[in-house]
Amino acid sequence: MFLAHARRDSELSKLFSGSDEGSFVSFSTGEGFQVQPDRLPESLISSAAMHVLLRSEPTSTVEALTEAVGELLARTRRLISGEREEALMITALGGLAVSPGVRIWTPWGDLRAATPTEQMWQPGERGPFARAPEAILESTVPLGARIGEAYPGQDDSFRDLTISTRILVGVERVSLAVLLAQGDARPVAPWWLWQTLIAPFGYEVSDNLVGRAFTFRALGPRRQPTPTTLTAEEQPTIKEWSERVEEHYDPAIDVAVRRTLSAVRERADSADALIDAVISWENLFGHGEASEVMFRVTAALAHLLEKDPRKRAKFQGDLKKIYGLRSRVLHGGEVKPKDDLEGRKEAAIAFSVRALRELFLEKPHLVAEKERGMQLILGTVE
Repeated sequence: MFLAHARRDSELSKLFSGSDEGSFVSFSTGEGFQVQPDRLPESLISSAAMHVLLRSEPTSTVEALTEAVGELLARTRRLISGEREEALMITALGGLAVSPGVRIWTPWGDLRAATPTEQMWQPGERGPFARAPEAILESTVPLGARIGEAYPGQDDSFRDLTISTRILVGVERVSLAVLLAQGDARPVAPWWLWQTLIAPFGYEVSDNLVGRAFTFRALGPRRQPTPTTLTAEEQPTIKEWSERVEEHYDPAIDVAVRRTLSAVRERADSADALIDAVISWENLFGHGEASEVMFRVTAALAHLLEKDPRKRAKFQGDLKKIYGLRSRVLHGGEVKPKDDLEGRKEAAIAFSVRALRELFLEKPHLVAEKERGMQLILGTVE
C-alpha cells in the first residue's frame, strides 16, 4: 500500500527512477547510499524509531513512533524536492556526565545525558579500553539531498564537507568552557568518542559512527575515572563560560588550549602532562626573542596570577622550579623523588588553567594579543 502511494507521489517517486537496485542518494555532508525502493518503509520506520529513542520519548505505545514517521516522511519529501533540512549531529563525549533530563545550551550544541541506545554504540575498541558515552553534544546541521548522483562534483552550493570538522572544533570549545567553569576544583575536560549524522531516512547509524575509539589506547586516559556530572544548578555557569569562550576565543591561543586539554584528559604519564602544561605557558607568554624565555614566561604568569606585588617574586620562583623540572624531563635529565614530579605536574596544569581563566574572565582583550606576556610584565595593560 505504502509503496503504491509512494510511486505516485510527485517527490517520493524520484526514488524509484533508478535501476532495479534503486536510486543513489547523495547528502550535502559528503555521505551517500543506495536506496532500495522496497525497503523505503523499513528505512523510514527505522529512522523514526531512532529519533524516538534519542529523544527519550515513550516507547510503551506506538503514538510517538507514528508521529515520528509522519514527520520524517514530510522531511524526506522536502529533501527530495531540493529543499534544505536540518539533521542531528550526535557527538559522544567521555569524561563528563550530564544529569538525566538536563540540557545545557552552548553555542556549539546542547549538552545532555547519553540515552541507553547511545551508550550501546562503541565503535572500534573493545575490552577494558572501550568506553560508553556519558554525555552527548547534540547539534543541528544543514542537510541537502540529491537523487541519482553518486558523485555530485565540486558543487560548493550543495556540498559542505567541513561540518564534521566544525562540530569537533565545537567539542574542543565545550571542553575548554567546562574546564574553565570548574573554578579551582579538580580539572575536568571531556573528550570526543564518536560522531554520527542522524538523517531522515536510509542512513544506518550503526554503520556510520566516526570515532577515535580505535586509537583510544593512545589518546584517551588509561584510567577510567568517575565522570564529573553536570547538574541543573550548573547550567548558568556552563552557559556563561561557553558564551565567553565563543566571544573571545582566538587562534593565537590554539596551542595553549590544545596542550592544556591534553595534559588534563589524555596524559597518563606525569612527565608528559608536565611538558604539555609548560608548553601551554610558553604559547601564552613566551613570544619574542629566544633568550630569557623562562624569565618572560614565569614573570608574565606571576603578574597575571598573583595580585599582590609583594608576593610575585616568590611566586615566580616557584614557577621557575616547575619550568626547570620540565626542562630536565624534556632533555633526559634525572628526576629524583625530592623533585615531586607528580605535585609539580598538578601545579603546572592548575596554573595553565588559571591563566586561561584569568585571560577570558578579566583580560579578554589579551586573548588575541601575541605580545601579551611583555605587556603584562611592562604593565602596559590593566
